[in-house]
This record gives sequence, C-alpha cells and structure tokens, in this order.
Amino acid sequence: MRCDLLSGMIYGFFIFLFHCFLAFITLTGFITYNDGELSGLCLPGWQRLHLSEIPFDRLRNQHIKGYELVKSSHTRRVVRLRFTPAGTDHPVTVYIKRNAIRTKWRRLKSLFGRSKARREWCLGNRLLAVGINTPRPLIWAEDRRGPFLRAAYLVISGLEEMKD
Repeated sequence: MRCDLLSGMIYGFFIFLFHCFLAFITLTGFITYNDGELSGLCLPGWQRLHLSEIPFDRLRNQHIKGYELVKSSHTRRVVRLRFTPAGTDHPVTVYIKRNAIRTKWRRLKSLFGRSKARREWCLGNRLLAVGINTPRPLIWAEDRRGPFLRAAYLVISGLEEMKD
C-alpha cells in the first residue's frame, strides 16, 4: 500500500514537471499584446490587429463589410475576418472569440482562475507542442478593470491556414 502511494506521488510529480515543461515551451516566442485596455500575449506580427476596434455588438444587428459574425450568444461572440500580419504579404483567415463577463459572480470568480480565452490559448499551444494539429492561437488578451475581468479575447487561425 505504501509503495503504491509513493509511486503515485512520483508519477504525479513527473506529470507536473511535464506540464511545466509544456507551459515553458508554449510561452517562448510570444510578445506582449497591448491595445488600449486590453493586454495579453501574441505571436510577432499580430500586435497590429486591434481587437478593441472590432464591432462585436453592432454585428449582431447589421452587416459590416470585412467582418462575419459566426456565433452570437449572451456572453460570447465569434467573428471571422481576413487580416494581413506584419512581415507577410498575404491575408490570413482568423476567428476572434470574445467572452464577455456579465455577472458580478463571474467577475468575482475571475480573481481566482484563468479566463476561458487564456485556458484555450494554453491548451491550443500545448496541443501544438506535442504534435497535434490544431488551429494556431495567435492572440490572447483580457480587458480588466482593476483585478476584475470584463472580457477575454482569443484569436486563432482558420482551419484552412493549418499546415499538415
């Protein structure tokens, strides 16, 4: 019984180290992203995409050229657009997800955990780090008022941009 407990602890420790290693790998090569009240991480060249200028709420009622509303719910909007990152000459299809934090309870919970966008960012990069083909996370940003989360943003590449 004691041997099983010890081996379980050792196994857990190595799993923890493995996840730390994956987190380290996935954070290399990113730069800080700042856009007004938004801050987070992005791949180089993507800091030019201004998330604060995307009309998430207006797209629900009207069509705006260059933006396509893919999903709309009470707390989440997903917009598809084409964007040319710095250092390239061809536009890329990207999906921009915005999670709005609407209730006081969710804002309070945001003090103790990661936002949904940040969790998706980390998981997407971990999948890529272990060789699983998935849309590349390009930008992760949060809008915080003091310590409270107001909205979280995730930008990922479109499926057509994935390489085999």
